Amino acid sequence: KVEQIYEARKLLKKYGIRCAFFLQFGYLGETKEEEEATIKMVLDLMPDEIGVSVSYPLPGTKFYEKVKNELSKKTNWTDSDDMAMMFRDNVHPHYYKHLQRYIHKVYQRQKGIQNLRTLMEKPGKGSYGKLRSILGIAYYTPLAYLAKKELRK
Repeated sequence: KVEQIYEARKLLKKYGIRCAFFLQFGYLGETKEEEEATIKMVLDLMPDEIGVSVSYPLPGTKFYEKVKNELSKKTNWTDSDDMAMMFRDNVHPHYYKHLQRYIHKVYQRQKGIQNLRTLMEKPGKGSYGKLRSILGIAYYTPLAYLAKKELRK
């Protein structure tokens, strides 16, 4: 449940345990509102890293059974890339590539903002990586805006 993800992230952060979120989009019936809620969750919780791909139907799962007759010629992960849909749906094939780019840009922008806040609160806690992330705010802000426009097309 989403509440459990929030609680788990809080505990991991409390104990200094790094975490990464691996996001998959493109499940049957997924809505734009659910995509937006997922992005909000990522920005709320700011994991240390993120990965984004499209849903992947694994043999033996209910999901696979629902889409097995619609699988394209790319029926094996080795024949595909992380953002190539392996079954037909109602979304343009390039949509998920744009979504992935958008999420990474807003995540990196937010990471820079987070590092800027930390540096302002604790000036001695800076590092080259954090400074670079802070400078990335100027880079990722316009790119995130453009990526959002592209995503809406």
